[in-house]
Amino acid sequence: MNVAKLKTITLILVVGGILGSGAGLLVPQALADKTENTQTAAGKQAAGPAEERLPPNRDGRDRAEEETLVFAEEDKAPAAQGKGGKKFDPPQFSGKVVQVDKDGKRLSLEVSSKVEASGKVEISITDKTKLVFSNVGPKEARPTEGYSANVWLEKDSKDVAARVQLSGHRTIAGSILNEKLAPPQLTLPVSAVADGGKGITLERPGKGEHPAEKTPIRFTEKTRVFFSNVPRDGARSKVGYEARVWLEDNSQDTAKAVRFVGNAEGKPPKGKGPLADRSGRVVGLFGNGKVLTVELPPVKGEEPAKVEIKLTDTTKESYHGVTADGAKPVRGYQVQVWLAEGSQDTAARVRFFRPDPRKSVDGRVQVVSADGSRLTVETVDRGKGGEATTQEIKVTAKTQLVFFNVGPGGAKLTEGYHVRGWLVEGSEDTAEELMLSRSEKPADK
Repeated sequence: MNVAKLKTITLILVVGGILGSGAGLLVPQALADKTENTQTAAGKQAAGPAEERLPPNRDGRDRAEEETLVFAEEDKAPAAQGKGGKKFDPPQFSGKVVQVDKDGKRLSLEVSSKVEASGKVEISITDKTKLVFSNVGPKEARPTEGYSANVWLEKDSKDVAARVQLSGHRTIAGSILNEKLAPPQLTLPVSAVADGGKGITLERPGKGEHPAEKTPIRFTEKTRVFFSNVPRDGARSKVGYEARVWLEDNSQDTAKAVRFVGNAEGKPPKGKGPLADRSGRVVGLFGNGKVLTVELPPVKGEEPAKVEIKLTDTTKESYHGVTADGAKPVRGYQVQVWLAEGSQDTAARVRFFRPDPRKSVDGRVQVVSADGSRLTVETVDRGKGGEATTQEIKVTAKTQLVFFNVGPGGAKLTEGYHVRGWLVEGSEDTAEELMLSRSEKPADK
């Protein structure tokens, strides 16, 4: 993972929020797709509460990075200028940790160069070196072979680190629709589907003298599968779809989660497309899903309005964040509607989004029980004038915990950490997946 992604993860976890929808987190939604403005045309509708807002418009065309290469600092361009003319501080070395001394005082880092063959550099860790860990599980905030690393050296030193950012490989399946938070390991077209849908084969196109490369991916009962930008009845594994794959920890071929991306919306328009005429939640269906009752976000002080939207054989439909066989109108889906020219109720194009049925968690840890089985989380409700409430959350052996921006030994439930994640479907208090981050700068090692 390169430094830009590490910084993005840290920033997102500090300022992002959970959105209870198929899109995962209420941060700039990065489905690796181009976006359009989601507000309704000419300000026809007021914005609703967070749980009723729609994810940004997506076209599913842009591809996520297929690989992340790391380069020695001498190959990089001069530091870019940030806002206000502030210079970014790129690391001197970025690469993969291939060896850690027993005392943790020295790392061997494998780096790749644009102009030279891959090589190794030796990095010394002192008591003054600041170590920061992300994408790690409990008790994993320590230098470890296989982690990605970004290294800033002490002034005038060739091998002594002033600061090291290390990233493990832990991700949360529930966050996969936010690709800035958890980029997929593979993004390639599907060339074959296994019998019974138990896996797929991805194909990297050949180039020049290099032949095409095929990669088989295996599914298990735990693999989470989603579909985006697919037509009605198109939520199934299909040759030609693009597959974005998150692998199980320490696996090269077993999928933790997969998002298939189709092309239901065709080629996106240049620049920003037209704004949706209607946006809301589907609360009624009639005529085999050809007539929708859509509840619009309420205007302050008024009850939510409802409108009927008609779909015809020429209406272009696309579905996002849906599960297998979920590409059809369903009560509870969020929807954006572009009306046919001259009509107030007939849709030329509709875009459906499946909300996540699980309840979300987003707040700051106030109390951790002595045995680590319970958290007291404080949440500030911005919709109620900043009113703070507390919630008791159960942590079980099945709860997946991933830590970001923590210091050595900091991958543990800790008071003051920010926590985001999801509860077990149907539960009011039991956590399924939690991401915990330290918003302050971790203390020196």
